[in-house]
Amino acid sequence: MDRHDDLPLPFFKYHPDPLATGMIQRRQTTCPICQQVRAYVYVGPFYAEERVKGICPWCIQSGLAATMYHGEFQDVASCEDAAPECRDELAHRTPGYNGWQQEIWLSHHNNFCAFVGV
Repeated sequence: MDRHDDLPLPFFKYHPDPLATGMIQRRQTTCPICQQVRAYVYVGPFYAEERVKGICPWCIQSGLAATMYHGEFQDVASCEDAAPECRDELAHRTPGYNGWQQEIWLSHHNNFCAFVGV
């Protein structure tokens, strides 16, 4: 297994600073998708039949995690309306967040807003 501590974190259009929101933490993981030892781990919600832990940010951004486990990082039924390509990026390639109640991702002009914290 390769170690990728020096890789910059991927950018997420709808969740631009997941370190600040606490949904990605600097903590070593062996990602169950890419099998790489990573210095960052996703700790937010992932809706799939299997319980999956230790997903790295790179497998979120690429969509591999959602594809491999037929899962979503957002409950798209609880999102406001947006273009289909935006819904796909939000559900399958964007880290989610935890809220006090059901999370609702807001939209504006057929596109989702960026989540910057609660």
